[in-house]
Order: sequence, then C-alpha cells, then structure tokens
Amino acid sequence: VVLRTHIRNLPQGDCKFTGPSVYRNAAHRYQASIVDALNYVQDQKSKFYEITLLVSFTLAVFWGKPLPNSSDRNFHVGDDCLFMEANNMSSLCSTHRIYTGSLVPDMHVMMYYNVSLGYIDTYDNDLTIIWKMCSAFMQYQTLNFGVALFHLEYEDGGKSCLKTGLKQFAGYYRLKAVSIYLKNLFREYDFLIKDITC
Repeated sequence: VVLRTHIRNLPQGDCKFTGPSVYRNAAHRYQASIVDALNYVQDQKSKFYEITLLVSFTLAVFWGKPLPNSSDRNFHVGDDCLFMEANNMSSLCSTHRIYTGSLVPDMHVMMYYNVSLGYIDTYDNDLTIIWKMCSAFMQYQTLNFGVALFHLEYEDGGKSCLKTGLKQFAGYYRLKAVSIYLKNLFREYDFLIKDITC
C-alpha cells in the first residue's frame, strides 16, 4: 500500500503553494505530510498488520506565481498562488542558469523565489529526500515501511543540466543517491539502535 504523501495536480482556483512531498505541516488541504500519514498508520496499526507500506515522493519540481496582490518580497510556501504546476529538473536548469534554493523548515523542501521574474520553485533534492526518510525511520521505529519514488521522468535523464553549469542536477542524481542510501542503511541490521543524526 502506498501512503500518498506527494502531490502533483491541484484543482484550478484552489492554489496554495507547497512542496512536492513535505515532512510535516502540509500547507495544502489536499496533501498529507509524511508525519500525518505515519501517525494515521500508527493509530490504526491493526488495519495495516502484515501489509507492506511505502511512503511516496515525487521527483517533480513545482513552480508557480503568487497572486497579483502578493508582496513581492514575502512570498513563501503556504501562501495562496495564481497557479502551481509540475515541471522537470532539466527545464529548471535551462530556465534558471543561477539556481539556488533554501530549505523550508518542518516541511523540509527546497524553495527558491525569484522576485524579478515573480515565480517560486519548490523541489526535493537528494539530501531532503534522505533526511525525510531517515527521520521517518527513526521516529516510527515500530512501523515497517519503505519508499516509493514517482515521476522518474522528471529527472534530467538527458543530462542537459551539465550544459548550464548545474552538473549536480544532471542525470538521475536523486534516484541514485536514495538507492545508495537505502542499500547502505539496510545492510546494517542494527541501524535503528545506533545514535544516528539525520
């Protein structure tokens, strides 16, 4: 069973900017955070007995525009927006040659707001996905669950990000990093009792 903690398409006219998959405090009513989903499973544990559970992530990049009357300097995740759409990593690299994001606390997603062009982007990078996985494994040690990555086509499979100087986003870098992390994690049978800092 996949615990759908990622969001992709939102109804028109109901736009609240959010990250693709948030750890806690989801900004949109159509989105469950990872903590919300796992709290529900923990509360209803008998219903999920011997069922394989997967927490979902999307590899889409979200981009959108604030409402016309929004303050240019104070647009954040959780604010109302004009629209929000899914995009891919290669288009992000080709559109924004100098691209940096900052971490949104609690949700643990990357966000960038370009004041001059008036758009906002949110996405998960390899480190935010790994942090969310590690934190969930540590917080919910009595639950058995894994990870499902959706929309792999949003990765930069053609490596066009190499041409823009953003080589860290080229290829299947998130998929590769998450795969390596999980393989290393599950090789250590006692990883949950170790003093791990996510």
